[in-house]
Amino acid sequence: MKILLLSLALSLSADLFAREIQLATITGNIDNDTSTFFAEVDDSGKLHSVRFKTVTREGRITQDDSFPSETVVDEGVVLLQRSGRNVLKLGTEAPFSLEDGGVVKLSYLYNGATGSWKTLKVSLVKPNGEFQIMNLKGEKVTRFFTKGNWHPIFGLIGIADLISLP
Repeated sequence: MKILLLSLALSLSADLFAREIQLATITGNIDNDTSTFFAEVDDSGKLHSVRFKTVTREGRITQDDSFPSETVVDEGVVLLQRSGRNVLKLGTEAPFSLEDGGVVKLSYLYNGATGSWKTLKVSLVKPNGEFQIMNLKGEKVTRFFTKGNWHPIFGLIGIADLISLP
């Protein structure tokens, strides 16, 4: 009986997502960390969840979170916080399909002193049956680079720019 229950549990968890696709990495001039976006898809290729993992230069994992795709689409999620403030958020624009993708919004805190935000829009597409990120010009994106918004007196106050790169 225990073997049957274990087999059933393993088969159900294996159905949650069949594979993980690395979409893009994020680096920048703010710190030496590297964050990576992954799409977790089921056997049919439908987006099951989005994973966001951050690793230091020394190889220490500081963040490893998976967000259900429905939550990302319906509400958006906070990917990154610093000093108790939301810094990077992930959301989508309607219409967005878990099967085929759509427009993805990466919103970032531009100025923590004023609370102002900026947004970079990219597309999550499936041109050859596998998800990938494209900029709005149709060019494949595999990396993002964050430029810090530095104030001469207060230091880092936000992200000045989030740049998509091939």
